[in-house]
Amino acid sequence: MKESPDALLEEWAKHADAVESNIVLRDNRKFRLAYRKAEQCSRKIQFLMRHGHTQPFLEQKERVTQLIQRWDDIAEQQIKPWMDEVKDKIDQLRTRKKKGNKINKAYGFAPKSIGQSLRMKAR
Repeated sequence: MKESPDALLEEWAKHADAVESNIVLRDNRKFRLAYRKAEQCSRKIQFLMRHGHTQPFLEQKERVTQLIQRWDDIAEQQIKPWMDEVKDKIDQLRTRKKKGNKINKAYGFAPKSIGQSLRMKAR
């Protein structure tokens, strides 16, 4: 094992803090980076536990349980509402664009004079 379970759990908690703060700030770029790092820590822990290194994590069972519950709460109570908010904004933009296109089509049509479309010059 390269990293100790304590270090992995501490790193996961640190990245979970970053994810929460970036959700509050609505900073999509920093959120994606922090979420990816937290997910990597989670995968490392899962990998170690699947391959027989469960004892160090069982010794810290309460801490692991708290982190898992916290991660689930972040996903359900913070990320989901933000995703719904973004989806609503996108839907509003689409609706506005459709209305704008209809108006442009209705009022943007003006017959061109034949000379302009044929590129003829009047003498």
